[in-house]
Amino acid sequence: MIMKGSARQPTSADVLIGSQLAIRRRSLHISQRQLACQCGIASMQLARYERGTGRIPAARLALLAKLLDVPLSYFFVRRAAAPDKDHALAADVQELNAAYQRIADAHVRRAVLAIIVHWSHDTPAPPRAIPAPEPPCSVIAGKP
Repeated sequence: MIMKGSARQPTSADVLIGSQLAIRRRSLHISQRQLACQCGIASMQLARYERGTGRIPAARLALLAKLLDVPLSYFFVRRAAAPDKDHALAADVQELNAAYQRIADAHVRRAVLAIIVHWSHDTPAPPRAIPAPEPPCSVIAGKP
């Protein structure tokens, strides 16, 4: 029984669907903001979907599948990591995300995140071009 006022815990299906959504969006080099604008939702809501903390309504999932040019079934199948570096990294991110979601204690989650952020600063990242600022949603959607 679901108690009113209690936070819904993400299911493994929510996490799988969200991670598949994030993997596909990134593979097409689409920002969260761009995809959110095309769906008519806030980018924070899309981020919740990708983390598995927000359940995606069926109609919205169908729209996302159409926008990302994949069948609905794409979101429900865990794919084996390919030898390609991007796919291997995506699989690692998916596993890390799922493990992080299973940590019940918020203090422990923040501590784990702090450790990861700290270690990430010790690893030199390849130089990247600074992306141009994204246009407002109205420009992305083709509205004047």
